[in-house]
Amino acid sequence: MALLINLRSDWWISLYEFARILRSELGDSLLMIIGSQDGEPIINDTNTLVIVRSINDNVKLSVAKAALGINDKFKSVISYMIVEEGIMTSYLSLGKSDKLIKEVF
Repeated sequence: MALLINLRSDWWISLYEFARILRSELGDSLLMIIGSQDGEPIINDTNTLVIVRSINDNVKLSVAKAALGINDKFKSVISYMIVEEGIMTSYLSLGKSDKLIKEVF
């Protein structure tokens, strides 16, 4: 498996910056960020899933502030959905990982 990041793409740079800010703000609470390949919506009109250990007011505020900052700085727009680890684990343990990958990409 390989990860390709196009550094000429405004979308990829904005997604990278979003991830960097969230990692700094949330630390170990942030587990994963799944972004669409081109900034187009993947699930419920969002282009980015933020997977965290648990959702609380600090997580919501940190993610919202990061997205607003990125959206002001770049042409691309981060529209996110925050998902708890347990929901993702349950979804994947039901053997739906192939479906998630198809939905996400």
